[in-house]
Amino acid sequence: MKESKTILVFGDSNTWGYNPFNKSPFLPFDRWEEEVRWTSVLRRELGNGCRVIADGLCGRTASARDDIDDYTCGRDQIVPALRVHGPVDLLILMLGSNDLKARYGYTAYDVANSVGMVVERALQTRDAFTGGEGKILLICPPPLALPPRSFFRFEFEGREEASHRMAPFFELIAEKYGVSYLNAGDYVRFSDADGLHFDAENHRLLGETAAKKVKEILWEGKR
Repeated sequence: MKESKTILVFGDSNTWGYNPFNKSPFLPFDRWEEEVRWTSVLRRELGNGCRVIADGLCGRTASARDDIDDYTCGRDQIVPALRVHGPVDLLILMLGSNDLKARYGYTAYDVANSVGMVVERALQTRDAFTGGEGKILLICPPPLALPPRSFFRFEFEGREEASHRMAPFFELIAEKYGVSYLNAGDYVRFSDADGLHFDAENHRLLGETAAKKVKEILWEGKR
C-alpha cells in the first residue's frame, strides 16, 4: 500500500469546477457536481487515502491585479493557502488563463513569469511542505478556444494567439525553479460551449493524466 499524501491544488475556475454550460455570466455560477471535477477524479485515481484539497477561485490570476477583481491575485494568496492547508506533500498549480484577459495586455512570456512568481513564493514557504521540501507540479492550462458567442470573448478578445504560445514559457519556468511540469494542452481542451472551461469528459481526462504524473513525483521520485 502506498503511503498516504496530502496534495493541495491551487487554481482558478477550472479547479473550482465551473460548468461551461452556465446560463448566466453573473453569480451564482453553475458548478459541476463534486464527483465530476478533475480534482475529485485525481483523488479517486490516487486512492489509498490520499487527501486532495481543491483551492479553486473563479477569476484567480497568477499575479495580475486590478480594481475590478481586487481579490483574485494568486501571488497574494498562495502563502496563506499553503499555511492553512499544510503541511502538504505536493502543491499543484494551474493558473494563467485569467492573466490573458485583454485589459492586462500580458504576453505569453509575461503570463509564464507571473506564474513563476507564485512558484517562487510557494518554494520560499518551506514550513508548509512535509519535511520542508517544496514539491510542486506546474500545469500549463490549454489554449483558449473561444466560440463566437462565448460571453468570455468580451474579456479575452484577441488573446487566443498568446494562449497558444504559453506552454514553452511555462516549461522554462518549471526548469528555472526545478519543479515538475505538465502541459495540459497535450491531453485536454476547453469546451466548445465557452472556450475557457472544461466539460465533464475533459475533467476526467485531466484528473487521470494528473494522477499519473503525481504518482511519478511522489512515489517514483521523478519530475
